[in-house]
Amino acid sequence: RVDLSGNASSFPSLQGQPLPARDAAFGAVIPRELIARIAANDTSITRVDLSGNASSFPSLQGQPLPARDAAFGAVIPRELIARIAANDTSITRVDLSGNASFQMKAVEYCSSLSDAMAKNTHVKEMVLAKCGISDEGVKALSKMLETNGSLVSLSLEGNRIGSEGAISLAQSLSSNVSLTELLLLGQERGFGESCLEAWMECLQGNIVLQHIQWRLESRKSFALAAFLTRNKEIARRRREHKDFSTLLPDNLRVKMSKTGTIKQVVDINSLQEDNSPDVAVEGEASPRPELRMAEATAAAVAEAGMADAKDDASASQPASISAGQ
Repeated sequence: RVDLSGNASSFPSLQGQPLPARDAAFGAVIPRELIARIAANDTSITRVDLSGNASSFPSLQGQPLPARDAAFGAVIPRELIARIAANDTSITRVDLSGNASFQMKAVEYCSSLSDAMAKNTHVKEMVLAKCGISDEGVKALSKMLETNGSLVSLSLEGNRIGSEGAISLAQSLSSNVSLTELLLLGQERGFGESCLEAWMECLQGNIVLQHIQWRLESRKSFALAAFLTRNKEIARRRREHKDFSTLLPDNLRVKMSKTGTIKQVVDINSLQEDNSPDVAVEGEASPRPELRMAEATAAAVAEAGMADAKDDASASQPASISAGQ
């Protein structure tokens, strides 16, 4: 009995067509060699099938093929990171989800990736789901957020990040001016109260971050939702070229007044890079307790007559803060 069902090296057709060029080890068609035969107008090739080919096209957007392991078709982290460090304009999205090579040296690759991203200006989205990243790894990775100004979305879902790692992200994001979305669902450990306090402090000054997805069980989660709602409203007003000075934290409001641009759309980068000392606002205690700050933020949004923002505040708690697995 001979059974070649599903055999990768089996007959390409029932028409006697010669076997296309294939990888010697795995029997997969090698695109570049097949394409060369097509370019030579090989009369034996009447049908081309590259369905599911691991070495085939990486995207539908014309993005060049990332460096891959020749045998398994997996992205090679060190070569991809080298291209990121070189600020390769063709790389705008990095996806190393479940990469076996990354998992084996997660801390080392997190550190290298952080260094590469520090001055990169083209990568907008990074997906590092199920990469075996621990607190130590995310501490190394989070340093990039202190200087990078292009990354908009970061996914760290399905890793081993706990409170210490989440705190390091909060500390780095305090000065970040670009990240709007952070995904942290599916961690092996939960996030404690110390983590929540760090994020409260972070969001008092961060006016860019709008979405956080994680599992957080705390009575104070509503306070984080208030800050994120404020940031969404600031972003909306900036898009519509409307004044958003009343929603700014006190320190940024004072810096904004120094520049004489209270009634204008402000470059957030200039606000963050202003190193002049903060000036206390007369009649207000400084610093204020974190919960008072969150309540004041929610009040400012409500007083501005933003019914849509208030609805968003109540809806964002389960969706953006306490999303379950």
